[in-house]
Amino acid sequence: VPMPYTPVLATLGYVFSPCGTKVLMIHRNARPADPHFGKYNGLGGKLEPNEDVVSGLRRELREEAGIECEAVRLAGTISWPGFG
Repeated sequence: VPMPYTPVLATLGYVFSPCGTKVLMIHRNARPADPHFGKYNGLGGKLEPNEDVVSGLRRELREEAGIECEAVRLAGTISWPGFG
């Protein structure tokens, strides 16, 4: 019996400096067992039930970096088989 496809919805945001020349990145160095340990990435995470993408991104930015978002621009979507 094939397993049903249940996508994990998440956000990934890149916060630019006011001049647009720098990007805030997270260094994944908290859990050595993390498959992405030592790498850098943008901020974000999984959406909560009934949460839209923009609300989820704003929440993640607040939780991870203490940043209140003034503007959000969708730059694209990613389909990552096997995520989660």
